[in-house]
Amino acid sequence: MFTPLDEYSARDRDGTEVRLSREFVSYMRNDRAAHFEYEYLILEDAILIYSSSIRAWDTARGGAIITSTEREAILKDLEAAFEALGIKHRVDL
Repeated sequence: MFTPLDEYSARDRDGTEVRLSREFVSYMRNDRAAHFEYEYLILEDAILIYSSSIRAWDTARGGAIITSTEREAILKDLEAAFEALGIKHRVDL
């Protein structure tokens, strides 16, 4: 369960954090972080997350590939975080 930290970020009890900025969605879990592209849909007042941009972890070691299992878990976390923040969203599969 995610709890809002402010208007554009939320954290769950395990420490996973989701932040929405003007340019991307940041996802941080344990010692890993990743940034994903999104688009603001004006007519729907919602964001569209590009699942194809969920490819690799940003790490000091060069970034490991995000597996399909990890991608599914990340998408579930993003959905829960955005619901907690009251942000409408869709995922472009």
